[in-house]
Order: sequence, then structure tokens, then C-alpha cells
Amino acid sequence: MKKYFIDVKTISYQEEELPIAVIFDHKLYLIGAINAVQKNTVFPEGGIGTKYTITVNTKETYLFHDKHSLKWHVYKEYANPPTYQLEKDDQLQIFGTDFDYLT
Repeated sequence: MKKYFIDVKTISYQEEELPIAVIFDHKLYLIGAINAVQKNTVFPEGGIGTKYTITVNTKETYLFHDKHSLKWHVYKEYANPPTYQLEKDDQLQIFGTDFDYLT
């Protein structure tokens, strides 16, 4: 699991800062819903702050806001690195699961 610092667009609502969009890999993703907010959460790799459970493109994920540094970050796991297999005719075959780590 690796921590990535990202840019987050926010709005102020009832004296609270709420995320509305994230910028990851130079792409803007709108947050469809904020499903849960957990304040004063201890993060997996240290630190404390707010953990947001959000929906982006119908996929639920987590967004973290560090209380001390005021930076936003996400964690990304790489379950299976890409693997390639040569067939009898020596052509390279790429399996659909090889790129699961990109999503």
C-alpha cells in the first residue's frame, strides 16, 4: 500500500470543509457522494485526521485529510503486478487482469 498526496477541490458548508473533486494523475474526478465521515482517525501509515468514504464513478474509496499538515492523500494497493505469457507461436498475450492495478 502506498500513500499518494493529491489535490482536492473543496467547498465550505456549515463551517466544515467538504471535498467535491479530486485530482489524481492529472485527471479531475468528481465526488458523487460522501458516504461517511470519520473524524480523528489514525491513518494506516501514521498521522491523524479525517477519513472520508466517497463514491467516485460508482466506485467506493477512501480519502484522507491530515489534521496537522492539512494535506489530502489516498492509499493505493497493487494486488497483482502485470504478468505476461508466451504462447506456442511466440506472440505475447496480455490478460485483462494484468491492468487491474491501474484502476
